[in-house]
Amino acid sequence: MFTHPLILNIRPSDYFWEGKIILPSWKGFRSSTGFNEVELEESSTGSFNTFIDYPGDVKGAFPSAVQQEAIDLLGTQEAGLFKAVFKKLIPYYKEVMTRGGKHIADISTPEDLKSIIGVNAVHIPDGDLPYIGFELGASWNGEDGLGVLLCKDKVVAIGTAETSFELP
Repeated sequence: MFTHPLILNIRPSDYFWEGKIILPSWKGFRSSTGFNEVELEESSTGSFNTFIDYPGDVKGAFPSAVQQEAIDLLGTQEAGLFKAVFKKLIPYYKEVMTRGGKHIADISTPEDLKSIIGVNAVHIPDGDLPYIGFELGASWNGEDGLGVLLCKDKVVAIGTAETSFELP
């Protein structure tokens, strides 16, 4: 059985290892109850679903060394990864809202986004590099959700929820 000190209650499923991870920097954001919903009634505790792809789609295969590196990054650089996400997410939000002709809330810090973004899951895709994906719910995009993909500590893609687990 695969275990990792950062991920609680790890168990195999049909497509990936799944468990829970605690990310203190994300505490207080809205909890996202599904692929594209933001539950505006409650704040998250910082504990999130975590999905680690089986390497090579081999059911039950332990995470690769590259995936282990991605998980370790979540433990050693969690606050820095959080900052990297929001450094790109705030301008993305403003650009999407402007392009859509929608009202733009005054957003300049991660704190400002707490009421309109919720975390659904953290993804560790199978790839040649250490990727980490954040699947989010966003009040302005209830249909498609929001996804952010990092390679190491750099944001490489922002888009719909699938962006958090589909490699470029």
